[in-house]
Amino acid sequence: DEGEIDAMMALLGPYPGEEAQHEVEFERAKARYVLVRRLLQRRSVLRPLILVLDEAHESHSAIAFARHLLRAQDYAPHPILVLLTVGGHDLSHETQLQLQEVSALEGVTSMELQPLEPDDREVLVREILGLDPELAAIVARRSGGNPQFAVQLVGDWVQKGHLEVG
Repeated sequence: DEGEIDAMMALLGPYPGEEAQHEVEFERAKARYVLVRRLLQRRSVLRPLILVLDEAHESHSAIAFARHLLRAQDYAPHPILVLLTVGGHDLSHETQLQLQEVSALEGVTSMELQPLEPDDREVLVREILGLDPELAAIVARRSGGNPQFAVQLVGDWVQKGHLEVG
């Protein structure tokens, strides 16, 4: 409906250099969560969704939204997989409590990922990322078994034009 469209446009904000045309304001975070949840639920009618909230420990809103979305499954189930990534950093007490609350919800699974084994590091950077053996060994060493870092490192090199097809 028009009100929901206006609310979504207000949530997204104006394009750079464009004046705000929508006057809807959000009084509470829950209003934003409901709006985004309804959008995701509509999109999930055609196919299941995967919502990745990367480094969620840096945003209390991300964790709170995940909790809202998961709780809504009780009364409005939709095929949405929510994946929160949380770094092994020192987490604040509040963040730990929020994550414990999410972990306690039905259907939630938590797992701690360890660094890749040395042989698996080589496979990742050589075969999946397509690097020659010498460069693959360097990336495997620098990434310390963190596959995300390896992918980001190579992606950065590609973006900067430091790699060439060979």
